[in-house]
Amino acid sequence: MFYAIISLLALILNLIINRDSLKTLRGRPGESNSDQKVTFRYNIFLIASNCYFITDIAWGLLYENHQIDALFPLLYIDCLLYFFFMFLTMLTWIRYIVAYLNKKGRLSKIFIKVQWILFAIGLIHLILNPFHPLIFYFNAEHEYITEPGRHTSFILQLTLYTLTTIYMFYIACKSSGGNKVRHIAVGTTCLVMNIFLVLQILNSNYPFYGMGLLIGICVIHSFVEAGEMREKEIYDHIATSLAEDYEALYYINI
Repeated sequence: MFYAIISLLALILNLIINRDSLKTLRGRPGESNSDQKVTFRYNIFLIASNCYFITDIAWGLLYENHQIDALFPLLYIDCLLYFFFMFLTMLTWIRYIVAYLNKKGRLSKIFIKVQWILFAIGLIHLILNPFHPLIFYFNAEHEYITEPGRHTSFILQLTLYTLTTIYMFYIACKSSGGNKVRHIAVGTTCLVMNIFLVLQILNSNYPFYGMGLLIGICVIHSFVEAGEMREKEIYDHIATSLAEDYEALYYINI
């Protein structure tokens, strides 16, 4: 029950802090195409995260009663969905940060292609798993047993996250202002998700990846979304001040 409660809290918090963003799936009216692309990919990442939290909640409830034979098919299906949405959050996260940082270079394309390949490998493993266990299986007592394929998939993901983290902090050191903050926020998020993914690999009895995912979402919301709102307020204030000066000058000219 403790496992399910942690994931339920993560789901509720994610829905609360991102309620406004989830209302506009493809972006706000009047936004540029690039901004709408960023908003859309971010919302897809949030939706994938919410789906992961839901499967994680179901896993906590079902596995607590894994000795009940009637629940075993649901437990097995939920376990497949658990890994599917975990891989999907990794894919949508990489796609979001590339769009958000407006990176169109060769390295960004490599990151996305590699993540698609890793996602495809994970998906193939999940499709084959019911016939030949590659990621996990359940013994006669319906106890969850991991297989080497699980560790291989996670290690590949860890490698990509580590390279992304290093790259983000490297670019942050060479940047300044808002661009520096964005790269630090993204790099910090990748680092947090990396650490909690390691903890999830070492101990599958606790929802470590879900906690890391929520912390990463909070970091992005705090440093990125809040920062953009402050910038918008500054620009609106400048525009208002200029408009007031213009009206005053126009009155004097008359």
